[in-house]
Amino acid sequence: SLQSTKVQPAMGNANSNERTTTLSRDTYFFITEDVQDRLRLAEKRQVNLSSEGEDSAPSAGRPQSHSLADSVADSIRQTQQLDQLQRDYESRLAKLEERSQARFQSAAGQFSAAVNRVESKFIDREAPPPCCQAEKEAVRQCYAANVRYPLRCSQMVAAFEQCVTEQRRAFVIRQRKSETAKEAGYM
Repeated sequence: SLQSTKVQPAMGNANSNERTTTLSRDTYFFITEDVQDRLRLAEKRQVNLSSEGEDSAPSAGRPQSHSLADSVADSIRQTQQLDQLQRDYESRLAKLEERSQARFQSAAGQFSAAVNRVESKFIDREAPPPCCQAEKEAVRQCYAANVRYPLRCSQMVAAFEQCVTEQRRAFVIRQRKSETAKEAGYM
């Protein structure tokens, strides 16, 4: 977009021409607030340096080199501060990781101890011997021999079921006796 400004002729000067200025949008540029802040800061520094330069008139060339040295010193100081902050945060992070690892080890130890307590309380570590193996084998052989007539093996199946039932009863009785002994403090 174009913007025009017109200058009106002065009073009583009818022969003067009207002057028109046309500005195109391309001649404008915009800056952000950050850039404005930096420019203001630089302007303040120059004002401060020029006021210092007026106080020390004999060294007129010095303020510029002094400001350059100050800016270099400031940037070095800032870099050192950033490096120190980085080291501090890395140190804090390492300490936090050590604490976290210690807590994890403690929690893992407590968990494994709890698992061992539960297993010792509820899981019988000794695998019971296979029960009724002879009856089981007899049923298997009978079914293999009588593929077309499985009902011929019904007596062997009944004997196997009877054996399993007796083994279960014996196991339950042993469990109750051991629980009673534990409660009484004999084990």
